[in-house]
Amino acid sequence: MSEKTKCAQHVIRLLSRMCVVLTVCLACLGMSACGSAARASLPRKRNLQTVPHIYYLVPDRLAPNASSVLSAAVIEGLAHAYQKQTGTQVSVSVVPQQKYEATLNRELTRPAPPSIFQISDRRDEAKWADYVASLENSALVGHLTDRRLAVQNGRRMTAIPFSQHAYGIVYRKSIVQKYMARDEAVVQSVASITNFDVLKAFADGLQAHRADLGIQGAFAPAGWGNTPVQTIAGQLTNYPLACEFGNAQIATVRQLNGTCLSGLQQLEDLLGTDSEVSAGQAAHMSLSTAVSDFAQGKTAMIPLDTVNEDQLESALQNEHVDNSDIGVLPLRVQGVGEVLGDGSHQAQAAQSMTGFAVGANQYWCINRQASKIDQRASQAFLTWIATSAQGQKALQELGLSLPFTSAKGIQQSDLLQGMFDQPVSTRVPWLSDQAPTDQWLRDVGSALTAYTRSGGANGGNWSSVESAYRDGWETEHQMLEEDEG
Repeated sequence: MSEKTKCAQHVIRLLSRMCVVLTVCLACLGMSACGSAARASLPRKRNLQTVPHIYYLVPDRLAPNASSVLSAAVIEGLAHAYQKQTGTQVSVSVVPQQKYEATLNRELTRPAPPSIFQISDRRDEAKWADYVASLENSALVGHLTDRRLAVQNGRRMTAIPFSQHAYGIVYRKSIVQKYMARDEAVVQSVASITNFDVLKAFADGLQAHRADLGIQGAFAPAGWGNTPVQTIAGQLTNYPLACEFGNAQIATVRQLNGTCLSGLQQLEDLLGTDSEVSAGQAAHMSLSTAVSDFAQGKTAMIPLDTVNEDQLESALQNEHVDNSDIGVLPLRVQGVGEVLGDGSHQAQAAQSMTGFAVGANQYWCINRQASKIDQRASQAFLTWIATSAQGQKALQELGLSLPFTSAKGIQQSDLLQGMFDQPVSTRVPWLSDQAPTDQWLRDVGSALTAYTRSGGANGGNWSSVESAYRDGWETEHQMLEEDEG
């Protein structure tokens, strides 16, 4: 082979190697550029979003007595009205109540997740801790009548209530006035019933003169026959918890001393002793029967939650009883709303609680994983619902009692509105919402029901209530810590 040919082959091999190297370099540069573009595409797309989109995932039952059809129609109607008024796109997805949590769990992980979702109580908030945005500085908070109803996680306010409820005594004014006009009446005005001793004397008087008054008993049963035990405990444990802790946040409290449980026992015994039926029978009576007996004038009083207001109003209408004959009175429990205790901050707070137990049962949350522009738009939408006449009227149509200052032209005129009208500072906080688990509520409710069914003051075992209340609280916290560990 000639020197000329060898030289040409050498040059060809050298050029081939250079082309390979160049190709590899270009490929690497291309991959690097593509990788950078991929990494930058999502935030760049998110940051460049200029048009908000509100996505509200809502359960189909917004109120206990509202049908799924009405709930959906109300929310979709509000979304349409707001979109027409502001131009902001609002999408609503209505999900069956029993499938809501599973659907929410799935939807929150999608590329376009809900910007608004709901929880039903404070324990629900912990399930969605990675998604709830802080609402402490939102305009919506400023319209709450009681900021304590909002869910607080440390220093962060993470859920805003849009429905409130209260628990207390409902009474028939005509029957009570008839008793108070008697010479032997121990109480001359409802306003003087400021503690448990006076409430007991009043109820005992009604019971003693029931034949003269044309009634069968002072109290109608609380309807435990078909009320979930969890609800029973939720209504009643607020009082011993408030007696022990005042207005404090107790979600992280690991132990209860239970020293205020005796006041709850006294109340339970009174409701059983001065009832239209025996304690054992009372524990089996359904709420509808108890409310019907009250409407028929068989009793002067009934312990009731405002969530059952529609049921009461219907029963009164059936008996042609005017709403003006209905009054409300706070439950009186020893240690709450009276001067007792050691002078501590908690005891002083409990002394001021002369009103009704008030809590919330529906909350709005903003998804902090949504874009900032969608979060802001979602807050504006919820503020409009909560503060506008159109929004408040729509929520009232569902039977909700609103925890917001009333819009112009809107009046809170519910039958049991008096339970919300007393000063906020006198309310008994709904501390049972801060119980460690639902199981604690179920266990305490079951123990309370068993105590009443076995005769209450006449044979009931109160120690089982004490154990479920005090020991159960600590046990449930320990189990939570083990699960987290």
